[in-house]
Amino acid sequence: MFNFIDKIKIMKQIMFLIIMQFIIISARSQNILVVEKPGTVKNVKYRVGERIELKTINGERIKGIINQIRDTAVVVNYYMVKNSEIRNIYTLRRLVSAFSFVGIEGGLGYVVIDGFNGLINNEKPIVANSTLKTGGIMFGAGILLRSIAKRKRNIDNENWRIKVLNFSILTDPGVLNQPIEPNQLKTY
Repeated sequence: MFNFIDKIKIMKQIMFLIIMQFIIISARSQNILVVEKPGTVKNVKYRVGERIELKTINGERIKGIINQIRDTAVVVNYYMVKNSEIRNIYTLRRLVSAFSFVGIEGGLGYVVIDGFNGLINNEKPIVANSTLKTGGIMFGAGILLRSIAKRKRNIDNENWRIKVLNFSILTDPGVLNQPIEPNQLKTY
């Protein structure tokens, strides 16, 4: 009936169709919040389930996970914030944040390990001055880097602006206007 090679070809086709089905299902009704710099290719994209930190025009700072992205608003931790009310969006500079962590933890760890070593060996002083200087410099550099680890993007439609990319072609457009959980949804 079917030889072995024909069966493998059929299985490959079936696997291809299954993978394509998963791709189509995952692409359904995704809205993407884009913070972009007009006239350039610089942008930051946010999807449902990702972390975001923003500041409203009222001065309220909101951090959390995006629950829903609508055409004119974003829902963060079940709080709805209109796109027009967002003043700043803060993005994490990952490399600077990593160096900050290494500086703080490395500086403290270096002093603690040298102090523990001094205790074991009954040295006087327990921690050498050079160790304290080196550990203090590493710790201080880590603290300084922590202060610049977040980048502030001013949303003023000149330097940065917010757009929503709507990929809900396959679903009913009215779905985007329904709240997630009406009892928990609050507006700023």
